[in-house]
Amino acid sequence: VGATATAPSKALKSSTGKRPQTKTSSVLREMVGFNTRVLGRNVRVSEDSLALTRIPAPGAKAGPAQGGCVAITDGRIRKRSDGVSSFTFSVSRLEPGHIDGLAVGVTTMDVRTPPPETAELIDPCWLVGFDGASWDGARQQWGLSEWMPAKLAVGDIVVVQVSAGGDLQVFVNGKLQASHAFRIPAQAPLLGVVDLLGSTSSIALLSGDRGGLVGGSATTSSLPKQVSARGIASGVPKKASKLTSGSTRSDTAAQTRLMKGFRALPGST
Repeated sequence: VGATATAPSKALKSSTGKRPQTKTSSVLREMVGFNTRVLGRNVRVSEDSLALTRIPAPGAKAGPAQGGCVAITDGRIRKRSDGVSSFTFSVSRLEPGHIDGLAVGVTTMDVRTPPPETAELIDPCWLVGFDGASWDGARQQWGLSEWMPAKLAVGDIVVVQVSAGGDLQVFVNGKLQASHAFRIPAQAPLLGVVDLLGSTSSIALLSGDRGGLVGGSATTSSLPKQVSARGIASGVPKKASKLTSGSTRSDTAAQTRLMKGFRALPGST
Protein backbone atom coordinates (compact mmCIF):
# COMPACT_ATOMS: atom_id res chain seq x y z
CA VAL A 1 0.00 0.00 0.00
CA GLY A 2 1.31 3.44 -0.89
CA ALA A 3 3.90 4.77 -3.30
CA THR A 4 7.62 4.66 -2.60
CA ALA A 5 9.25 7.81 -1.27
CA THR A 6 12.26 8.78 0.79
CA ALA A 7 13.66 9.81 4.13
CA PRO A 8 14.01 13.37 5.38
CA SER A 9 17.37 14.94 4.67
CA LYS A 10 18.25 16.23 8.14
CA ALA A 11 20.84 14.31 10.14
CA LEU A 12 19.54 12.62 13.28
CA LYS A 13 21.52 11.50 16.31
CA SER A 14 21.01 9.27 19.31
CA SER A 15 19.74 11.35 22.22
CA THR A 16 22.36 10.02 24.64
CA GLY A 17 25.12 7.46 24.80
CA LYS A 18 24.28 6.18 28.28
CA ARG A 19 23.18 2.56 28.41
CA PRO A 20 20.42 1.54 30.87
CA GLN A 21 20.56 -1.90 32.46
CA THR A 22 17.61 -3.45 30.62
CA LYS A 23 17.35 -7.16 31.32
CA THR A 24 16.44 -9.67 28.63
CA SER A 25 13.66 -11.18 30.76
CA SER A 26 11.91 -7.82 31.02
CA VAL A 27 11.80 -7.61 27.23
CA LEU A 28 10.60 -11.15 26.51
CA ARG A 29 7.69 -10.95 28.91
CA GLU A 30 4.38 -9.58 27.69
CA MET A 31 4.23 -5.80 27.87
CA VAL A 32 2.79 -4.00 30.88
CA GLY A 33 3.38 -0.44 29.73
CA PHE A 34 6.15 1.76 28.34
CA ASN A 35 9.78 1.12 29.21
CA THR A 36 10.78 3.92 31.58
CA ARG A 37 14.48 3.17 31.09
CA VAL A 38 14.37 3.42 27.30
CA LEU A 39 12.71 6.77 26.78
CA GLY A 40 13.25 9.87 24.65
CA ARG A 41 14.46 13.00 26.45
CA ASN A 42 11.29 14.98 25.70
CA VAL A 43 8.63 12.52 26.88
CA ARG A 44 7.60 11.28 30.31
CA VAL A 45 5.76 8.16 31.44
CA SER A 46 3.25 7.99 34.31
CA GLU A 47 3.95 6.00 37.47
CA ASP A 48 1.83 3.10 36.21
CA SER A 49 3.84 3.20 32.91
CA LEU A 50 0.64 3.50 30.83
CA ALA A 51 0.47 7.23 29.99
CA LEU A 52 3.00 8.88 27.68
CA THR A 53 3.22 12.68 27.56
CA ARG A 54 5.40 15.05 25.60
CA ILE A 55 7.13 17.83 27.54
CA PRO A 56 8.70 21.08 26.26
CA ALA A 57 12.29 20.72 25.15
CA PRO A 58 14.80 22.38 27.52
CA GLY A 59 15.18 26.01 26.53
CA ALA A 60 12.31 25.92 24.06
CA LYS A 61 10.33 29.16 23.97
CA ALA A 62 7.25 27.88 22.19
CA GLY A 63 5.91 24.84 20.41
CA PRO A 64 6.28 21.13 21.12
CA ALA A 65 9.49 19.19 20.97
CA GLN A 66 9.91 17.50 17.59
CA GLY A 67 12.76 15.20 18.56
CA GLY A 68 13.48 12.95 21.50
CA CYS A 69 9.86 11.82 21.75
CA VAL A 70 10.32 8.07 21.22
CA ALA A 71 8.97 5.44 23.62
CA ILE A 72 9.06 1.65 23.45
CA THR A 73 6.98 -0.93 25.28
CA ASP A 74 8.55 -2.74 28.22
CA GLY A 75 7.88 -6.16 26.70
CA ARG A 76 6.51 -7.88 23.64
CA ILE A 77 3.12 -6.71 22.46
CA ARG A 78 0.20 -9.08 22.93
CA LYS A 79 -0.15 -11.92 20.43
CA ARG A 80 -3.42 -13.75 19.80
CA SER A 81 -3.82 -17.40 18.95
CA ASP A 82 -4.34 -16.51 15.27
CA GLY A 83 -0.88 -14.93 15.09
CA VAL A 84 -2.01 -11.30 15.19
CA SER A 85 0.00 -9.00 17.49
CA SER A 86 -1.23 -5.60 18.64
CA PHE A 87 -1.19 -2.81 21.19
CA THR A 88 -3.90 -0.25 21.85
CA PHE A 89 -3.98 3.30 23.17
CA SER A 90 -6.34 6.23 23.55
CA VAL A 91 -5.57 9.83 22.64
CA SER A 92 -5.48 11.97 25.80
CA ARG A 93 -4.32 15.39 24.68
CA LEU A 94 -3.77 17.34 21.46
CA GLU A 95 -1.81 20.42 20.43
CA PRO A 96 -3.66 21.81 17.40
CA GLY A 97 -2.06 23.59 14.48
CA HIS A 98 0.20 20.78 13.26
CA ILE A 99 -0.01 19.12 9.84
CA ASP A 100 1.74 16.03 11.15
CA GLY A 101 1.05 13.66 14.01
CA LEU A 102 2.52 10.78 15.95
CA ALA A 103 4.14 7.71 14.40
CA VAL A 104 3.46 4.17 15.62
CA GLY A 105 4.80 0.74 14.81
CA VAL A 106 6.96 -2.14 16.00
CA THR A 107 10.54 -3.33 16.25
CA THR A 108 12.16 -6.75 16.63
CA MET A 109 15.06 -5.29 18.57
CA ASP A 110 15.75 -5.20 22.29
CA VAL A 111 16.56 -1.50 22.60
CA ARG A 112 19.13 -1.22 25.36
CA THR A 113 20.02 2.47 25.22
CA PRO A 114 17.85 5.59 25.24
CA PRO A 115 16.29 5.70 21.78
CA PRO A 116 17.38 7.95 18.90
CA GLU A 117 15.85 11.34 18.19
CA THR A 118 13.22 9.89 15.87
CA ALA A 119 11.84 6.38 15.69
CA GLU A 120 12.93 5.43 12.17
CA LEU A 121 16.53 5.28 13.39
CA ILE A 122 15.71 2.15 15.38
CA ASP A 123 17.00 -0.57 13.09
CA PRO A 124 14.89 -2.35 12.12
CA CYS A 125 11.48 -0.91 12.84
CA TRP A 126 8.30 -0.46 10.85
CA LEU A 127 6.27 2.72 11.27
CA VAL A 128 3.22 4.54 9.98
CA GLY A 129 1.91 8.04 10.70
CA PHE A 130 3.91 11.29 10.67
CA ASP A 131 2.23 13.42 7.97
CA GLY A 132 1.04 10.53 5.85
CA ALA A 133 4.23 8.50 5.62
CA SER A 134 5.38 4.95 6.29
CA TRP A 135 8.82 3.55 7.11
CA ASP A 136 9.93 0.06 6.10
CA GLY A 137 12.92 -0.65 8.31
CA ALA A 138 13.85 -3.85 6.49
CA ARG A 139 14.29 -1.98 3.21
CA GLN A 140 15.31 1.30 4.86
CA GLN A 141 12.73 3.03 2.70
CA TRP A 142 10.03 5.67 3.08
CA GLY A 143 6.61 5.44 1.50
CA LEU A 144 3.23 7.14 1.52
CA SER A 145 0.43 6.15 3.87
CA GLU A 146 -3.33 6.62 3.86
CA TRP A 147 -3.39 7.53 7.55
CA MET A 148 -3.11 11.16 8.67
CA PRO A 149 -2.69 11.05 12.47
CA ALA A 150 -2.98 14.84 12.74
CA LYS A 151 -6.73 14.23 12.37
CA LEU A 152 -6.95 12.24 15.62
CA ALA A 153 -9.29 13.55 18.32
CA VAL A 154 -9.19 13.27 22.10
CA GLY A 155 -10.77 9.96 23.11
CA ASP A 156 -9.98 8.16 19.84
CA ILE A 157 -8.97 4.50 20.30
CA VAL A 158 -6.01 3.49 18.15
CA VAL A 159 -5.00 -0.13 17.55
CA VAL A 160 -1.56 -0.83 16.07
CA GLN A 161 -1.65 -4.33 14.66
CA VAL A 162 0.70 -6.73 12.87
CA SER A 163 -1.14 -9.42 10.94
CA ALA A 164 0.00 -13.04 10.83
CA GLY A 165 1.34 -12.27 7.36
CA GLY A 166 3.45 -9.36 8.58
CA ASP A 167 1.28 -6.40 7.52
CA LEU A 168 1.36 -3.29 9.71
CA GLN A 169 -2.20 -2.03 10.21
CA VAL A 170 -3.74 0.89 12.07
CA PHE A 171 -7.35 1.09 13.25
CA VAL A 172 -9.01 4.17 14.73
CA ASN A 173 -12.26 3.55 16.61
CA GLY A 174 -12.57 0.16 14.92
CA LYS A 175 -12.06 1.41 11.34
CA LEU A 176 -9.03 0.45 9.29
CA GLN A 177 -6.98 3.52 8.37
CA ALA A 178 -3.86 1.99 6.81
CA SER A 179 -2.42 -1.40 5.91
CA HIS A 180 1.16 -1.83 4.73
CA ALA A 181 2.55 -5.15 3.46
CA PHE A 182 5.94 -4.87 5.14
CA ARG A 183 6.41 -8.62 5.72
CA ILE A 184 7.31 -8.00 9.34
CA PRO A 185 8.57 -11.23 10.95
CA ALA A 186 5.36 -11.81 12.87
CA GLN A 187 6.70 -14.99 14.47
CA ALA A 188 9.32 -12.94 16.35
CA PRO A 189 8.69 -11.07 19.60
CA LEU A 190 7.59 -7.55 18.66
CA LEU A 191 7.92 -4.45 20.81
CA GLY A 192 5.63 -1.46 20.28
CA VAL A 193 7.12 1.89 19.22
CA VAL A 194 5.55 5.33 19.56
CA ASP A 195 7.06 8.62 18.38
CA LEU A 196 4.93 11.32 20.03
CA LEU A 197 5.25 13.97 17.33
CA GLY A 198 3.06 16.74 16.00
CA SER A 199 -0.54 17.18 17.04
CA THR A 200 -0.75 14.39 19.63
CA SER A 201 0.95 15.28 22.90
CA SER A 202 -0.36 12.58 25.26
CA ILE A 203 -1.67 9.02 24.96
CA ALA A 204 -2.56 6.18 27.35
CA LEU A 205 -2.13 2.47 26.73
CA LEU A 206 -5.23 0.30 27.04
CA SER A 207 -5.54 -3.41 27.82
CA GLY A 208 -7.27 -5.88 25.55
CA ASP A 209 -7.67 -5.95 21.78
CA ARG A 210 -10.09 -3.08 21.28
CA GLY A 211 -10.89 -1.75 17.84
CA GLY A 212 -9.05 -4.12 15.46
CA LEU A 213 -10.50 -6.68 13.13
CA VAL A 214 -11.64 -9.87 14.85
CA GLY A 215 -10.20 -12.00 12.10
CA GLY A 216 -6.90 -10.13 12.06
CA SER A 217 -6.85 -9.59 8.30
CA ALA A 218 -7.44 -6.53 6.17
CA THR A 219 -7.03 -5.28 2.62
CA THR A 220 -7.05 -1.86 1.00
CA SER A 221 -10.70 -2.41 0.13
CA SER A 222 -11.40 -2.16 3.88
CA LEU A 223 -10.02 1.38 4.05
CA PRO A 224 -12.41 4.29 4.56
CA LYS A 225 -13.91 5.49 1.27
CA GLN A 226 -12.57 9.01 1.74
CA VAL A 227 -8.99 7.69 1.78
CA SER A 228 -7.17 6.76 -1.42
CA ALA A 229 -5.56 3.33 -1.50
CA ARG A 230 -2.74 4.87 -3.56
CA GLY A 231 -1.75 7.31 -0.83
CA ILE A 232 -2.63 10.83 0.18
CA ALA A 233 -5.31 12.38 -2.01
CA SER A 234 -3.73 15.84 -2.06
CA GLY A 235 -0.15 16.86 -1.39
CA VAL A 236 2.93 14.80 -0.55
CA PRO A 237 4.00 14.20 3.06
CA LYS A 238 7.04 16.28 3.99
CA LYS A 239 8.70 13.11 5.26
CA ALA A 240 8.43 11.76 1.71
CA SER A 241 8.95 14.84 -0.44
CA LYS A 242 12.56 15.91 -0.04
CA LEU A 243 14.46 13.37 -2.14
CA THR A 244 13.87 11.37 -5.29
CA SER A 245 11.55 8.37 -5.24
CA GLY A 246 13.11 5.05 -4.34
CA SER A 247 16.18 6.30 -2.48
CA THR A 248 16.88 5.23 1.08
CA ARG A 249 18.43 6.60 4.24
CA SER A 250 22.18 6.58 3.63
CA ASP A 251 23.64 7.56 7.00
CA THR A 252 25.31 4.17 7.53
CA ALA A 253 27.72 5.58 10.10
CA ALA A 254 24.81 6.69 12.26
CA GLN A 255 23.21 3.26 11.83
CA THR A 256 26.40 1.57 13.00
CA ARG A 257 26.57 3.76 16.10
CA LEU A 258 22.95 3.12 16.94
CA MET A 259 23.23 -0.64 16.47
CA LYS A 260 25.68 -0.77 19.37
CA GLY A 261 22.67 -0.14 21.58
CA PHE A 262 20.46 -2.81 20.02
CA ARG A 263 20.33 -6.58 20.34
CA ALA A 264 18.17 -8.86 18.24
CA LEU A 265 15.44 -10.65 20.15
CA PRO A 266 15.42 -14.47 19.94
CA GLY A 267 13.42 -15.62 16.94
CA SER A 268 13.74 -12.37 14.99
CA THR A 269 16.24 -13.70 12.46
